[in-house]
Amino acid sequence: MLKRFLPKTFYIMLAATLLVGFSLATAGAADDPLAKWALKKPWYPQEIVGWFGTYDVKTLHKGLVDLPAKSLKGPKMVNWTGPVKAKKKYHLGFAFPHLMDPYWVSVLYGLIDEARLCGVDVSVLNAGGYGKVSRQNSQVETLVNKGIDGLIMSAVSFGALTPTLEEATKKGVKVLLLINDTDLPNPVAKVMTSYYRLGESSADIVVKHAKPRLDKGQTVTVALFPGPGGLSWSTSSLKGFKGRIKKLGLEGKVKVVAEKWGHSEKSVQMKLLEPVLTSFPKLDYVVGNTVFADAAVSAIEQAGRTGKTQIVSTYMAQPVYRGIMAGKILGAPQEFQQIVARMAVDTMVRALNGEKPGTGNLPFHSMPKIVLMTKDNLEKYAWEYQFEPKGWKPIFEYKAP
Repeated sequence: MLKRFLPKTFYIMLAATLLVGFSLATAGAADDPLAKWALKKPWYPQEIVGWFGTYDVKTLHKGLVDLPAKSLKGPKMVNWTGPVKAKKKYHLGFAFPHLMDPYWVSVLYGLIDEARLCGVDVSVLNAGGYGKVSRQNSQVETLVNKGIDGLIMSAVSFGALTPTLEEATKKGVKVLLLINDTDLPNPVAKVMTSYYRLGESSADIVVKHAKPRLDKGQTVTVALFPGPGGLSWSTSSLKGFKGRIKKLGLEGKVKVVAEKWGHSEKSVQMKLLEPVLTSFPKLDYVVGNTVFADAAVSAIEQAGRTGKTQIVSTYMAQPVYRGIMAGKILGAPQEFQQIVARMAVDTMVRALNGEKPGTGNLPFHSMPKIVLMTKDNLEKYAWEYQFEPKGWKPIFEYKAP
């Protein structure tokens, strides 16, 4: 699996980097109980995608805010070398949406373990769901009042958190945007997953699977379940899917028969799917968020559509991985959310150490490369590099020894 993560051009430096990595991974093992959850092999170095230069929020793509701002230069492939030791005892805050989607458990693990490797403290607050704007605003204020040096922000709203985040920056707190974008004009950096690209990739999975039928001139039907309405990530994933179908000239052959929006809760997603299966008893594909994809397995079984209505997830999480392995979910694009979280911590520590994101070899906007995962290639990517270790439980406060 490690070879898949590493580009060939980096093998020369691999031995030296691994030696450093193992020393970081084992440092403090005697006095830090979290060291037992370290990865068996370092996740770095690896090639990531980065954009450099000056960020101008006014140059964000209209309606596709999770794409890099037009003012930035890129994409450029960057050799990410992993954790950097903090020059001082930094305290980071992490504010994120919820744990109803296990995706965020992987993010939390990556963030906590990378903080351990960098030697920084972390305080974490969970908003409890999208739409909890007032609660997350209060949580940001709480973290700032704790005296944090940097805030890693995964917002529940694109715009509603901005005034509070601006107040944080005025008080000297560096704000890094992780996964969920906002219109904050002056973040220190962004470590993003492009849900537009993930939407495109999920369309590629459908088109590849449907190719024999499409080549015969047949039409296939699709229902889309992006997630909560009004959010940048869910809207972008839907636009990415439809944009890819249009770009491939398949609008008349890959027919979207339904679009259903709802919160990332299994019961909500089930209620969205059931009437669609009734209305379209010969539906070929359902495409949606990870909570939806997990819920769809049992709903499709109950409808007697197993093997007939294929399930595609727009991004990867633990239940989706298991569903693909079992042959119940067709596939999903993987952006390696654990690695995204680790990159966010690395970027923040480097910024606090004095580096300026957007210059040198530190991107302002960065993300790992997306991999399309199906049962054919799933086993090439080890669980521990994608999700939290089995048995690990969410941690909301960490103090470096």
